[in-house]
Amino acid sequence: LVGLSQYRKTGAKDCVIVKIVGTNKNDIYLSLNTATGINSDTGMGRNKVLITLAETGDASSKSTLVRELNAGQSHSINNFEGTTKTLDIHVYEITDPGIRSPLPQFARIGVKLMTCNDNKNIRFVHGRKKRSCSKMPVKYCNKV
Repeated sequence: LVGLSQYRKTGAKDCVIVKIVGTNKNDIYLSLNTATGINSDTGMGRNKVLITLAETGDASSKSTLVRELNAGQSHSINNFEGTTKTLDIHVYEITDPGIRSPLPQFARIGVKLMTCNDNKNIRFVHGRKKRSCSKMPVKYCNKV
């Protein structure tokens, strides 16, 4: 992801916004809120990846900020779109080559749709708690 204020520095494979189309009421949008240019005075989510929900099919609808992520952080949406699957959004890195660089500040992200089948007879120990698969961090569950 490249921040909106640095879109002129993007290449053919770069994205400014990633839209995850929902089948229910909301679509999910991912963006990098770079504190440069038009966004230099931003206070909220400064140089973080933002996860935002907006009503499906209505460009003028209100949006809701769900989470701000730094590098190394994840956000999971369990029972994504009414299924047993989990949508995992992970920020691997956020790099800033500097204001004078021809390269933009960017975030390398991953979006995965995971399936995690619970079994009453199997419990995972994570930290001090025993948990079912669906309550574990997604890196421990099966990928689809």
